[in-house]
Amino acid sequence: MHWPCAEQSVMSPAVAISGQGAVIHATGRSRPRLTRPPVRGNVRQEDSHPLKPRLLLLLTSPLLAAACARMSQSSGGRAISDSGASDTTTTDSASSSGAESGSSSGVDSGLGTCPDSGSSSGQCISSPGAFPAASCVPYPPDAQTCNSPPLACPTGPCTAASPCLAMGADNTGQTTASLRIRKLDVTAPPALATAFVQRAVFDQGVDLANLCGEGGDGTFSWLLQLDTATHALTTGGAAPTTDPFGTGYCFVNTNVEGFTVSPVTVSTTQNACGSFTSDVIPKFYMPMFVAGSPTAVILLPLTSARMEDVTLSESNNCIGNYNPDAINQVSGSTCYDDPSICVRWSTAGSLGAYITLVEADQVVVPQLSESLCVLLTGGSAVDTSNPNEKVCQKDAGGNIVAKGDFCSTTDAPGGCQDSVWFAATFAASAAKIVAPNQPACRGVPIGDGG
Repeated sequence: MHWPCAEQSVMSPAVAISGQGAVIHATGRSRPRLTRPPVRGNVRQEDSHPLKPRLLLLLTSPLLAAACARMSQSSGGRAISDSGASDTTTTDSASSSGAESGSSSGVDSGLGTCPDSGSSSGQCISSPGAFPAASCVPYPPDAQTCNSPPLACPTGPCTAASPCLAMGADNTGQTTASLRIRKLDVTAPPALATAFVQRAVFDQGVDLANLCGEGGDGTFSWLLQLDTATHALTTGGAAPTTDPFGTGYCFVNTNVEGFTVSPVTVSTTQNACGSFTSDVIPKFYMPMFVAGSPTAVILLPLTSARMEDVTLSESNNCIGNYNPDAINQVSGSTCYDDPSICVRWSTAGSLGAYITLVEADQVVVPQLSESLCVLLTGGSAVDTSNPNEKVCQKDAGGNIVAKGDFCSTTDAPGGCQDSVWFAATFAASAAKIVAPNQPACRGVPIGDGG
């Protein structure tokens, strides 16, 4: 999609709650369940992070046990560009353009201009308040090692001619471009920035279940819809579907144990380089469903969220590209890669937000029997009075003792340190998103929030 050159901003309602949703059922819990939002910060530090022993406890869950099996198979990109409406595929060595240190957060939005790309290495770098460069990679580009020619990977039923493996949908000429995120590469906060968490939680949830060469669960579906006339962006999560190509996806619109989980619609602004940046979303709860269950929900509570430097292909089918040269092993219908040496997905968008520690402390990470706050702060100050649900320690005034790297009152790094910064890059491909009047899109409450 291309915005008219003279256009600077398209105004839709600042934050409009959409009427789309999905059927989900009650869990009976009194608190929201959040699985650690995995993040792969600047350079991944898989072995040195103090949380690694705790992360290993997640192996008790089916989701992560399966992911570990996948990790043991890994050992991987060249960026692929969309040539236009036909989605023909061309390959190139991984680009370092725009893949430098990300641009800064709300303090310097860069709206209307191409977001700044700082480092010349092309390696993802993310500090508190900073957006990673949209097309960065998790390693120095000159260290990239890919397979040429690529191994034959069975990518059906995804569209073989599409450079981003579109999910049977085609947005060419449509008034609405519908996409599902196919890769979410988290770069902050450090507590979530390990290769293990990226692979075992985010990749496992985002990757499709035994489709298109992927062996994930397909239960973490982040949807995007762009109105090609008004350029408004609608985004939100989708409940699990057993038929993503036929039935498709629908936005979750319900109440999850007191948290309003709904898609939101915001304006977008054209950048000088042709990409777009969204307006700020004041509050956004992204649901992550675990192992295909419609009742096991983990929320990612994002505040002041924004997408930046998002490049949509001319056909409106792709944000970023799939790289077949990253595949280094094929076992049956599943293809494996090693993202530490070659990226399977070339990303073309970044996002950033902060998570308040107070809100994170209300979200339970069931696999760890602790709150998201405890996880994000590295367990520096923990209240263990309830060993089955550990939370962050409070002082006499009821304030959380542990400190984050971001301040919610100033919307800037440091300061009051009552929050942590969350950032990621992403790739997405065309997918079927059903209309809001479909029976499958009538949300019901989860837990006590109804």
